[in-house]
Amino acid sequence: MAIWRLMIMDKDLTSFCGLWCNDCIPGNEKLYALASELYQLLMDIDFKDYVKIKSQKVAEFRDYDIFINVLEAFEKLHCYNYCRKGPCSEAGCAQSCKVRVCAIKKGLEGCWECNAYFSCEYIAEMQLFHPDIKHNLAMIKELGTDNWQERRGRHYNWSKQLGIRFTP
Repeated sequence: MAIWRLMIMDKDLTSFCGLWCNDCIPGNEKLYALASELYQLLMDIDFKDYVKIKSQKVAEFRDYDIFINVLEAFEKLHCYNYCRKGPCSEAGCAQSCKVRVCAIKKGLEGCWECNAYFSCEYIAEMQLFHPDIKHNLAMIKELGTDNWQERRGRHYNWSKQLGIRFTP
């Protein structure tokens, strides 16, 4: 786990929109370290040359270039920071995030301080990907940024449990 994640307070891990940074795939340091290590190893051993020969017998190896493109694009999702500090990543949370910009412009600590969050178009858009975001905002409003984490909802539509925490 990155040192910065160990030194920040829980409040800092609560994003403007009510998501918990430690539940987010782009913030999973172990995942990105492994992907980076795999990419580097493949480059170091010239695996592309190996694939050229092996693809005659293993058809899936013919898609190796696509696999490498995905690994390279994958890095664009990696969050090196948390939402409150930004910028986070090229394709995940970004400093130009509409929710982040709106909250800062209104001088809010987060959307839970806005009376219109329940009908907000930005939150509605995010709810398609993060189904329990309004639940999270209600929990933060009720319990505060230091005490809501144990009551948070699913981060993603496919999350099978509440508040999935990635381990280092």
